[in-house]
Amino acid sequence: MIIWLLISLWCPKLLAEAFRRAGSNTIQQYHGRVPYSVKPHASINSVSVPGERYSGDSGDAIEYARSTCTEAPVVAIVGRANVGKSSLFNRISRQFHRGSIVSDVPGTTRDRQYALADWEGRYFRLIDTGGLEDSSEYAEPIKEQIRESLNEASVAIVVVDGQVGVTEGDMEVRNYIFDVTKARKDLKVLLCVNKCETFHFGDVLAEQFWRMGLGQPYPVSAHHGTDIAELLNKCVEEFGHSTIEDHRDVVISFVGRPNCGKSSLVNLLSGRNRCLVSPMEGTTLDTVEVSLSRDGKEYILIDTAGMRLLAKDRISFLPKGRSLRAIRKSDVCVLVIDANWGISKNDLKMAEEIRTESRAAVIVCNKWDLIDKDPTVHKNAVSYVKEKLHWLSYADVLFTSAKSGQRVANILDACDRAYEQFCKSFSTALLNEILREATFLQKPPVTHGKRLNIYYACQVHSKPPGIALFCNDERLMTEDYAEYLEVFFRRSLNLTGSPIRWYPRAKRNRNVVPDLRNRSIPPRYSAREMLSL
Repeated sequence: MIIWLLISLWCPKLLAEAFRRAGSNTIQQYHGRVPYSVKPHASINSVSVPGERYSGDSGDAIEYARSTCTEAPVVAIVGRANVGKSSLFNRISRQFHRGSIVSDVPGTTRDRQYALADWEGRYFRLIDTGGLEDSSEYAEPIKEQIRESLNEASVAIVVVDGQVGVTEGDMEVRNYIFDVTKARKDLKVLLCVNKCETFHFGDVLAEQFWRMGLGQPYPVSAHHGTDIAELLNKCVEEFGHSTIEDHRDVVISFVGRPNCGKSSLVNLLSGRNRCLVSPMEGTTLDTVEVSLSRDGKEYILIDTAGMRLLAKDRISFLPKGRSLRAIRKSDVCVLVIDANWGISKNDLKMAEEIRTESRAAVIVCNKWDLIDKDPTVHKNAVSYVKEKLHWLSYADVLFTSAKSGQRVANILDACDRAYEQFCKSFSTALLNEILREATFLQKPPVTHGKRLNIYYACQVHSKPPGIALFCNDERLMTEDYAEYLEVFFRRSLNLTGSPIRWYPRAKRNRNVVPDLRNRSIPPRYSAREMLSL
């Protein structure tokens, strides 16, 4: 004790550094070790940028946001004090306890806060502003912050309190918005009526706000997340086609065993002989990237080196590191199979790698022209592929011939469908409706005299869709019931081409949703792996 006292007196900086390191270690242990590097989700951590303050996740997400946030549309949230602007900001950006400070005290938010958010795969910058109050000592600086935000924004969300009704402060905000729109005709304005906790009652509360003259009022509950989807759908409509996601290249990698036709398929799709083609195995020893434009969309096709069986029960990548990196940087993986040889151990290993990295997938059975045809061969071949490659049961199966060009053009169509599913987001209400139907049709199992109870589900990220299942005890989940839920959800959501990440969690952990939504790289669980938790 005396030693610590002396340290605190003589070396206060050393003591502060010791506590800081201890705190950072605790946080690192809580969040766990990041297993690999992938594209970040739409959240960024506290970064010092001149004139701005960001909040969200750290690491690669910061660099991603710095490089892209200037291109993304900007949405500014404005309104008088204490109407729930910061709560709405945290809800949309999915930052919760790491986002803007939420308080009943007026004037809590003064500096504008920034976050990178996304909705249905459309990225945008979100700005939280202080309350517009003339009586506050910070009224003029806050008003200047709001003015700067509106100058940056392409869409302004005006937030009002549905429980209180139209006030003089709301009318002052409206007049201020009218003054801004006189100079900026391109600024779109959406009226958000917050604190409407129930659906039908919210419509009743929103009716009175028509007289503000800001267009249709959208009743929402930022606290519970009710009807946020309708507001965001309208917001995204106003962006047009200027979002990051519209201009982003879709990365497609072609993987498989040597000499199965990967390079030939890439050459046919790109329309040029970019990749060397030879009957000899191992012709491609490195990854080759080819750019492609089609129907206004940009693609990057990656031809990879094949996998080779070097010894009994031993699989090696040639070269291993670059092939794995190609899978990790891809949005969609095309697993090419030699239809004349059937499915090999190489193909099984590659399918497992694709599922482990949680990538959208398409299975292409090439050299289909060498197969003798009969009325049942196609049906039997699909069943055979689905059964053997159970890791990729969600993927579409195509039968092509690079030699004749048969159905090669369909590969990009299948990749487009898989990528669309890969980016999908689903409302919590829809997921819980499916969950109720699934548990009603087949009751959760009883293990050691205790029944599994699944309370609710919600999506925590996209690319791929990740769904958290909150239950009484995740250890009660059986393999059969996990498989049943996966099949039922996939059929109900019409989800093909993309995997689903599952997060079974006991309800006692109340911070699990904010934690999952704010982690740049969440843990990876398939339906089979849910049992090991």
